Amino acid sequence: MASRLEETGSIDVVIETSVEKAELALKAISMELFKKVIMRTPVKTGRARGNWNVSIGYPREYTLKGEDKSGGATVTKMAERIDKKAELGKSIYLTNNLPYIQKLEYGSSKQHNGEGMVRISLQEIRNDIPNIVKENQWQDLI
Repeated sequence: MASRLEETGSIDVVIETSVEKAELALKAISMELFKKVIMRTPVKTGRARGNWNVSIGYPREYTLKGEDKSGGATVTKMAERIDKKAELGKSIYLTNNLPYIQKLEYGSSKQHNGEGMVRISLQEIRNDIPNIVKENQWQDLI
């Protein structure tokens, strides 16, 4: 079986393809993690779920107005921002600056049995990365 380098004949093509695939993996893993966090956020009014904010390069330090009980609009906005703006070498942040978000994470809501939104999602995504990579065939970089 020929390697990617043998097929293309150029190390530049291999590097470019590898960077593109790594960037796609970064985006897919980030979107999956952030979606888990958003959808695990307990809902009373939808304010906490709707206050998750994605930014590239630096964390946001403000709260958002509005509510999103279903989480659909927040997930869509997050995915669009990651798809358009995320790239290798730039940090991707998911922030929620509501004053009570830490209380929700550490147990003030009975909706998630004290597991939190962020902690359990991080644990799950660590286990899911090989499947995300396999599903998208990013393991065949070279």
